[in-house]
Amino acid sequence: MNHSQGVFKYMAIQRFGYRKAVRVAQLTGLLLLNVGWTNSLRPLDKGEKPEVLAADSAYMARVYEQHRSASLMASQSSGPMAIDLADEGQRGFVMRRLRAAGKTLQNSPHLFERLERVRERALARRAMGQTGPMVSTANTGWFCDHLVAVTKERVVTTPTTNVTYDANPVASCEGGANYVYADLSTYNANLSLTHLVSVGSNAGEEYSGGTNYNSVVVNPVVPASGTRQLFADSMMVAMNEFTGEEVVTYAGAVTGATTVPASISIRHPSLSPATPTTASYIQLCQQRGGTGCDYAVVDTFLRPYVYPVTGVVQARTVSPWTPDPSKYFELPASMLPYDQTMLYIPIDFTFNAGKNNGDFCQITSIRPETSAKLIKKVTGGTCSGVATMQAQLDTNLRALPPGSRNIVSYIGMLRLQRKLNDGTGCTMQEILNQAVEFKLSVVTQAQCGSEFHTRRDDFGLTDAGYKDLYFLNSCMAAGTLIKRADGSTDVIENIRLGDKVLANDKGLVLTVVDVAQGGEQKPLVHLRDEHGHEVKLTEAHPVIMASGKVVRAADVKLKDRVRTEKGVSTLVSVERSAHDGKVYNLALGTSEELVAAGLKNRTLFANGFLVGDNAMQQELSEPVKLSSAEAIERLPKSWRKDFNRRPVFASTVKP
Repeated sequence: MNHSQGVFKYMAIQRFGYRKAVRVAQLTGLLLLNVGWTNSLRPLDKGEKPEVLAADSAYMARVYEQHRSASLMASQSSGPMAIDLADEGQRGFVMRRLRAAGKTLQNSPHLFERLERVRERALARRAMGQTGPMVSTANTGWFCDHLVAVTKERVVTTPTTNVTYDANPVASCEGGANYVYADLSTYNANLSLTHLVSVGSNAGEEYSGGTNYNSVVVNPVVPASGTRQLFADSMMVAMNEFTGEEVVTYAGAVTGATTVPASISIRHPSLSPATPTTASYIQLCQQRGGTGCDYAVVDTFLRPYVYPVTGVVQARTVSPWTPDPSKYFELPASMLPYDQTMLYIPIDFTFNAGKNNGDFCQITSIRPETSAKLIKKVTGGTCSGVATMQAQLDTNLRALPPGSRNIVSYIGMLRLQRKLNDGTGCTMQEILNQAVEFKLSVVTQAQCGSEFHTRRDDFGLTDAGYKDLYFLNSCMAAGTLIKRADGSTDVIENIRLGDKVLANDKGLVLTVVDVAQGGEQKPLVHLRDEHGHEVKLTEAHPVIMASGKVVRAADVKLKDRVRTEKGVSTLVSVERSAHDGKVYNLALGTSEELVAAGLKNRTLFANGFLVGDNAMQQELSEPVKLSSAEAIERLPKSWRKDFNRRPVFASTVKP
């Protein structure tokens, strides 16, 4: 691709569906379902004078505030700011941060070559009187989100009262990236951000990944004082060699440090029943579900998986699935009629602004940076719901009497549909069958005694002991014949909890522990083999290959060899077939059975084909961490010199 074709950009602001995202990733060589090769870089304050970094951050904070104000004036989400390399102050910031992290022209020649091209284009645009971030004319749909998360605020006494934070940047590119750099500097700052004292920094990079790079972590400590606060800022560079695009952005976060920290108490989304473990997914079943669902779409009689849908309700018991009327989230009129292609999240939380030296911090406003986001950990990119939640929170705040505005609550449905500044970008199809990380950020202006603070509190499901959200969608068409333990067959809609099914050709028997059902909008994958077997599966349903490898039905090809009840067989037809009936799926194996059988044997015969169950499908969607050899094999040749020369420092990032 010729660079003169104008395919460079900082952020893509385009509508982009999941099918197209996958297609672009396949065409460009960016690979889904992997975690790239992560390399630790040097903490910034070990490679540059802290006062130089502080001066750069203070300058960028002023530019960022101008960007935020301009975005609000244009009724856009502020989000990350595209860095203008035609501005000498911003360019100096980028170069010094990279040098501080240990990146040089000698060890990263292609990175600096690409950045210089970006600068040349920025200067050319400025000479023509053009301003603002460069946007690609290539309709690839590639874009990256960039945010700073500040979590787990807590108080320690050593020997004076301080507040310790966990802070990290997140870089998530649609379809991934060939290269991602991210850093973070944190400061003990005054309220006007004119006096910054470094309290920790970090940097890292990832090759052949970029869908959810969040390994750079800093644990700053800030005095709990009415006149000081934590300020954190981050730079991200992401490169897509195949489309010729790059993203260079800046993001920041400020939060006040008080003697009693701000906090969030979140009740939904959560597990049902609430028995969190770090391995527990929260399942939202908007198109189908079974007893494993934590939430389901319902009608006014709280019956799941029927239409028309009027709301979302959480389960009261696990088996059988029973709705809990006290945990019903009705869709507001603005969201009706229900659209199963959209993303709906039931949210219930309370934000407490905390205290400073005995004084309750009174919330004066809810800032526009308040948002809920879903980070697509496998395919990359984010979906967010911003304006709706911010406006409702502010309305709830105004309804409280003066003097009691230290706590504000939000209960309701949130529709997540924005990709950065695009108001219609995200759909259900983009996040089906992959774990998505839920991030809730509440940003307020609060008065603590005589001082005014910006208070930020970020919440992730891992903080509550959960893993991620999951929108499950892996099923077989109604009428599919399942082989029972006694060798007989029955249609899947007749299979019940507690039934026994044959799991393989060696006589393994597993118990049905969940039955999922629902509808399907997309065409099913219709497979036929040389022995006369044929089956219709949803795109993500696991199929067992002759080698034992498990693949998505959508990835199976003509003449592939698969396992069946008659042994290994060759596929003679792979087609897409419309389906307007119900679809079903099973979860197999009690805990005792799985200990003996092994997790890889959660399989069953469906119309003679050996396929996986619900749990296997979840594992199939988990990204796999690349080895060094795999990462460089997937890299374009232009990046391999940078990879081989990458600077090596002591580990400063999470494994």
